[in-house]
Amino acid sequence: MRLEAPAVVWVIMGFGAACTSIPPESSAVPVEGHSRDIRRLAGKWRGEFHSAQTGRVGTIYLDLRPDKDTAYGNASFHRVVPTTACTDMTRPQEASNIVVPVVLRFGALTTSEGSLGGWLQPYRDPELSCWMDTWFEGRLMRDTLRGSFFSRRTDTDTVRAGTWWAARTR
Repeated sequence: MRLEAPAVVWVIMGFGAACTSIPPESSAVPVEGHSRDIRRLAGKWRGEFHSAQTGRVGTIYLDLRPDKDTAYGNASFHRVVPTTACTDMTRPQEASNIVVPVVLRFGALTTSEGSLGGWLQPYRDPELSCWMDTWFEGRLMRDTLRGSFFSRRTDTDTVRAGTWWAARTR
């Protein structure tokens, strides 16, 4: 499912601490909209996303430059992966966990009159083991974007929803 312009932006998933440079896992994403709308949302944004349905929480990073038709950013969350470690031959294996980051990439962004919308590139959900489509929409209020996001398996119509916010950093 695609949002049509002028879609409301969902600067996906939560932004964490402010960064001064573009994280290496960020990717370029096309931005559609009138130049005045892009300038209105220009800046570095950090935020968070949350889904009460799944309990998933993550961060959002977005760098939108004025007068450019490309932005940089991503959304990410951490996944806990159980592991088994063999300590020695005389003792049973010990279970432990490692935390693995999951980085999601924006597919496209659209802005119009203080709104931002878009979608993520399809990704394989580590818990469901299936491909997911995610789109979002949001609205600018001063220096904060707030909105909703929606995800569904590519093979079903069941939609999961959540909320997100992102603040412009100085």
